[in-house]
Amino acid sequence: MPDRPWHVVVLVMCLLGGCNANYVFDDAEYHPMGDPQAIIRGR
Repeated sequence: MPDRPWHVVVLVMCLLGGCNANYVFDDAEYHPMGDPQAIIRGR
């Protein structure tokens, strides 16, 4: 058991934090779900 278990908690929270992102992979680009402007942005 680690001496400082909060280090493990912080590490796990950082690793799992990316799983909650509001981005999806679609047509070779990432865009937020529900944001229709993201598809045409940059054209």
